[in-house]
Amino acid sequence: MSDTDTLSQHTGHVDTLNLTVSLCLCYTLCIALTRLWIRRGAFGFDDVVVLIATLVTLGHTGTSYAALAYGLGEPWSEISNSGKLPELNNVGLNDAASS
Repeated sequence: MSDTDTLSQHTGHVDTLNLTVSLCLCYTLCIALTRLWIRRGAFGFDDVVVLIATLVTLGHTGTSYAALAYGLGEPWSEISNSGKLPELNNVGLNDAASS
């Protein structure tokens, strides 16, 4: 048995990124809904800013999930060999354009 057989193989960061994006989405929605509940009936300009920021965050979260579907977080060897790079690049460019 060689040394490489006993070493763990790096499988990428897909699960970590998925958890992080999901936690950020939950945090964003909880804060926005809590603010909405606390401020019910007394909305101001700051609430409009929070609404716009929440919508931008939801768009960013959606493109992050799309990027995960196209290979974000996978090892470079898997991305380059699978031919997913152009799609992943397009998702990244769409996210940059929407932010």
